Amino acid sequence: MEWVDVIKDVVCTVGFPIVVTGFLLFERMTTTKELIKTISSNTAVIEKLLERLDK
Repeated sequence: MEWVDVIKDVVCTVGFPIVVTGFLLFERMTTTKELIKTISSNTAVIEKLLERLDK
């Protein structure tokens, strides 16, 4: 239960809105990184398909 105490202390120290904003920013960065990987992968597949269609 140590992590619960840490979260409680952070919320009490800086405030709930700041903690939630930090969490949401972290989640967005994680999601954005995954999205970039997926788009890059799709781009590579599309390029390979275009090469095959050109032949």
